[in-house]
Amino acid sequence: MLTKIVNGIQVEMMPEEEEEVLAEWAANDAAKPTAEAEMWKKIKAERDRRKSGGVKVGDYWFHSDADSRIQQIGLVLFGVNVPPVQWKTMSGAFVEMTQTLANQIFQAVAALDQSLFSNAELHKSAMQASEDPSSYDFSDDWPPAFGE
Repeated sequence: MLTKIVNGIQVEMMPEEEEEVLAEWAANDAAKPTAEAEMWKKIKAERDRRKSGGVKVGDYWFHSDADSRIQQIGLVLFGVNVPPVQWKTMSGAFVEMTQTLANQIFQAVAALDQSLFSNAELHKSAMQASEDPSSYDFSDDWPPAFGE
């Protein structure tokens, strides 16, 4: 039998009150997985948005969208044969691409991916442990993106 507090005194609930409370608890429990799934989609969307937010190497931000990643892999594969080309940064400035710079960008993108994945998983765990997954705030602790 469930109890409630009435005027500071603990009393037993009537059977119909108890049924109503138990039904509400069951509904909340049933909604929690759906709320968690919806919030997990939002966390992953933020993670994926930030994958294209760029990486900072030295004084410049370099693109990290899918097309740029393909170009960066190509530059790394060139090795010592990286052509002397002016590379446009996210700010619009141009820098000379070198083997060292290509490797630094590639490593920064790999570190970004690892950081984003780890942060998303931490947010997922915290969201699942929260009382109200649908209102969990996952805006903290992401790596910075260009312009932030």
